[in-house]
Amino acid sequence: MSVTFASIALACLIVMAVCSIVFPILFIVSFNRFRREMKQIFEKRNLEEVEDEI
Repeated sequence: MSVTFASIALACLIVMAVCSIVFPILFIVSFNRFRREMKQIFEKRNLEEVEDEI
């Protein structure tokens, strides 16, 4: 019983450590990609607005 509990606790710690390393990296990568796409959309929209004004 104690051996299985210890192994479960160790597995949980390993999973938490991996998640704490992997999730921020994934978040930063996806956030940068999202920001780049938003910037392109805004630039397109601004170009269209300028053309409309002309």
